Amino acid sequence: MDTLDAYLDELASHLDCDPLRRDEIRLEVHAHLREMVEQRRAEGLPTDQAEQAAITAFGTAERVARRLATANRGLLFGAAMVPPGRRVGAIVLTWAASAVMLVGFNALVRAEFLPHGAHAVPHAPWGYEYGWLFWLTHGTCGGLAALLLWAITRRPWDAIIVCVGIDALALAWGPTHQNLLPEAGCMLATAALVAALLDRAHRRQLPA
Repeated sequence: MDTLDAYLDELASHLDCDPLRRDEIRLEVHAHLREMVEQRRAEGLPTDQAEQAAITAFGTAERVARRLATANRGLLFGAAMVPPGRRVGAIVLTWAASAVMLVGFNALVRAEFLPHGAHAVPHAPWGYEYGWLFWLTHGTCGGLAALLLWAITRRPWDAIIVCVGIDALALAWGPTHQNLLPEAGCMLATAALVAALLDRAHRRQLPA
């Protein structure tokens, strides 16, 4: 086994992704390294020294794997370092938890603050009295969805998928739920904000 193969094997061992994506990354890295080796051989270095110099310039296998993982996280679509089954499971789990949480929050708000149908008062702020409470509950669920997905897969942007699923289900319940459109937007906006903050904080901690 030559130096490049050993390096690629080590890199593959640090990649937390499905086998197909791992093979794709291995081929891409191998192509880059080969190009770097040829450049150093053209400068007069022997093959073994050229390979070692290319690896040193490219970075340690652990660091490269970490940077590849970061480059793929924080994306709503595209290749992910997280295994597909784990990502789908995290999205489903977060959707279920967020739906239960939202139903509970809304039931509590209605029981505590809307005993006399205050939500139907016309021309009140946001369409009804105490409307800000429903904005708060939806926004809280969106933010918590991003936090939960961050804890499980480090992909907080998947919270957008969760929020769209919850909002679509809520809006499909009946025409009376069309008033949920502002709250749906609030949930999406909060999830996106929390995801962006988490993603930014994580990137700032990584080595250059």
